[in-house]
Amino acid sequence: MILFCMFAIMGIGSFFLDRNISPHTNHPYDKSFNFVLRYGYGVGAKNELDTFDGTFTRDMILDPPITVDLSLSDVDLERIYQKMLEIGLFDYPENVPPASDFGVTPCEEFYIRVQSNSEIKEVSWDATLMFGRNNGLKDLFESIMNALESNQVYRNLPSPRGGYI
Repeated sequence: MILFCMFAIMGIGSFFLDRNISPHTNHPYDKSFNFVLRYGYGVGAKNELDTFDGTFTRDMILDPPITVDLSLSDVDLERIYQKMLEIGLFDYPENVPPASDFGVTPCEEFYIRVQSNSEIKEVSWDATLMFGRNNGLKDLFESIMNALESNQVYRNLPSPRGGYI
């Protein structure tokens, strides 16, 4: 009986010790959660979604950028927050190294600054990370873009003239 209890205690202890659980995994959604996402080609990603200020700036390439008032719904914000927790964004390094030496110029660049529960996290990466499967940053970017592209203000923006080569 004593031997059984020792194995049970050791088993339960190792169960908790072996688990690699981020301290952010169980954070409840905080209404003060906001983020800035910058993305785009070339020097200085010029597209920017800023939920702090409720704005979106679109790179118009040949024309000056356009900034409009744009707010995501609470449902979208909570979904994005949950995606950040799911991928472990708060555990990413500040500068994520490229996934390979393969690259295209200009390379698409990404930067996100998140504030939640008075904690601030910044992460930047480039497009080489967007090609792999099961990529957390790719999933997060797609989740944010889905929310953005479903927003009527975003859909009403004019298309940029020109393109990057």
